[in-house]
Amino acid sequence: MLVNNSDGLGNSYGSHLNFLIRRRTFDNIFSRKAHYLQFLASFQVSSILLTGQGKVGAENGQPAVPYQISQRADFFATLQGVQTTYDRPIVNSRDETLCGPCNFHDPEAPARLHVIFF
Repeated sequence: MLVNNSDGLGNSYGSHLNFLIRRRTFDNIFSRKAHYLQFLASFQVSSILLTGQGKVGAENGQPAVPYQISQRADFFATLQGVQTTYDRPIVNSRDETLCGPCNFHDPEAPARLHVIFF
C-alpha cells in the first residue's frame, strides 16, 4: 500500500498512537530522567527505519534529495514539545490524560503518552 503523509504544500500527516502509562513514568520521561526521553526518541526514529515509510524527494523548504527514509523528516524541528501543527517535535509531551481525572501529584495516576511519528 502506498501512502503519502504530506500534501506538498508544507503540511504533513501522521498516525497517532496513545499509550496509557503511569504519571510517574510520564514525569520521568519529560522532567526527571533525560535518558528516558532519549530512549523513546531512539525507538521512534528506529521504528520508522524498520517499517520503511520513506518518500521520494523533499519539501517544506528542505534541500532536494532523491529519497528520504521518513516521510515526515522534513517536518520534525525539535526533540520534544506540545505543538502538533508547527515546529513539530519527535516526541510529543502534551499532558492530556483523556483517561479519567488528572492528578498530577499521584505517581500512580494514569497519564497519556501521545505518539505521532509514522
